[in-house]
Amino acid sequence: MPPVTKQVDTIPIKHGRTMDTLILVDGSSYLFRAYHALPPLTTKSGKQSGAILGVINMLKKLMDEYPSPHLVMIFDAKGKNFRHQLFPDYKANRSRMPDDLAEQIDDLYALIRAMGIPLLSHSGVEADDVMGTLAVSGEQAGMEVLIVSGDKDMTQLINPAIHMLDTMKNQRFDPAGVEKKFGVAPNRIQDYLALMGDSADNIPGVPKVGPKTAVKWLQAYGSVEGVLAHKQDIGGKVGENLRAFEAQLKLSYELVRIRCDVDLGVELSALVKQPMDYPAVLALCKTLEFNSWIRELERQESPTIVQEAPPLPAVTLVNDQASFAKLYRQLAVADCLVFDTETTGLNTLQARCVGLSFALASGENCYIPMLHQDDSMPQLDQSWVFAQLKPLFETPDKPKLAHHIKYDAHILANHGIQLAEPWYDSMLEAYVQDTNGRHSLDSLAKQYLDYDTMRYKDLVPNKKTTFDQVPIDQASAYAGEDAAVCYRLHHLFTKNRLGDERRGELLARIELPLVPILYRMERRGIKIDTALLQQQSASLGQRTSALAEEIFALSEERFNL
Repeated sequence: MPPVTKQVDTIPIKHGRTMDTLILVDGSSYLFRAYHALPPLTTKSGKQSGAILGVINMLKKLMDEYPSPHLVMIFDAKGKNFRHQLFPDYKANRSRMPDDLAEQIDDLYALIRAMGIPLLSHSGVEADDVMGTLAVSGEQAGMEVLIVSGDKDMTQLINPAIHMLDTMKNQRFDPAGVEKKFGVAPNRIQDYLALMGDSADNIPGVPKVGPKTAVKWLQAYGSVEGVLAHKQDIGGKVGENLRAFEAQLKLSYELVRIRCDVDLGVELSALVKQPMDYPAVLALCKTLEFNSWIRELERQESPTIVQEAPPLPAVTLVNDQASFAKLYRQLAVADCLVFDTETTGLNTLQARCVGLSFALASGENCYIPMLHQDDSMPQLDQSWVFAQLKPLFETPDKPKLAHHIKYDAHILANHGIQLAEPWYDSMLEAYVQDTNGRHSLDSLAKQYLDYDTMRYKDLVPNKKTTFDQVPIDQASAYAGEDAAVCYRLHHLFTKNRLGDERRGELLARIELPLVPILYRMERRGIKIDTALLQQQSASLGQRTSALAEEIFALSEERFNL
């Protein structure tokens, strides 16, 4: 089945080779986002640690989703930069960094470096300029570049080889995405921002020029230079402002330009992730009291793989009645049904089952293709398959095991099958081992079995592709592996790790019994008064509009709230 956590839209860059991608992370953006998003956390001795934890968690998630060795963290350096020389009031409206955040910087930098991640902070320029320089260098070196930032200024760098990922909004931008969002192409973002100015950075722009006016002028005249060439043709108050503040516009144009020629004093080839310094990371985590990560590190330093896992056997394709009959006989006498569903999407009430995989006690793994758009080989009729398997899925005499089984229960219900209990779930078995760890099948396979799985996003690279478009031979290998890994994890946890009485009781008495309850709640839904909700929505909309107008009146200008 596809990953059930929300995935970032993976628009491919060229060929989408993640290992050849240069990932540039706006560390300053991560830092302030973590500081404001999390409550203040301190150690027992009063040491601040919340922002560090937030940044590291975001970074680990990013590395899990984009496992490239070419990843660099970039932070703003202390002190003023060349933009302050151009305009002394640049960012004058910003308050100084809070003391409780500033005291976390040194430990954060030390932890990132101990993780083996290159970190850059260059005086005299901003993090944006460092990222711009590295992005262009990466593109010239033939690499694909992914800028991880929520700063709209960075969109001026986007082209077919350079994309931007805003992890906060789960958005990824290519050139078309920039034009759709802002109304102008990336090579006109500098002009667009210069015309409007930026209140966050105290960049003046042209008074009374907002997004609509900026887009209209750029569509008509092409650039700031073109707008100024036609300044006498623009009437009204806004035209007067353009002529009166021409020098201010030219200054703003320079202020918003991202430099891509900074002498960083380091070669791009040197900015490669190094092996983690486990003792240093562990020592820092103990100082900062990151207990869940301490447990994770201790497992990695002394892997808790109970037994050497043999290679997974090839997956048997079940696509005719003879092979199905053989599989059915094996499932009928199996102690437990270990299965996985491959589907058309993540909407549990609408997704349809494309294929089914099973893992058997003999070690054999099987895949039944049903709805693939692939005429290269036969498939079994979906209705017939579910009619045959319905008694096995609905008998209470046979336990059922899957990874995140609640999802699979929904999919079967979409096809008229009510999955009978008892249910077992390798995801929950992992969860009671480490509530703060990663519980995707890929992560658990690597952590506990030292096995690298096939990645769903390698088969389904974007939201426009669905699993039924995956060729049957590739789908078979992926689906069979999922079921097999789930089976091995279950045996590892139940036979070797759930001997802890407290964990076993937590799983048996709370976690597993709760799954069917949550499933029924999700299946039945809740009643809502749609008329009342619409009334409340209209009332809140009117109130919001009134407050916005009040703000604009007080500030004497309109801006994006």
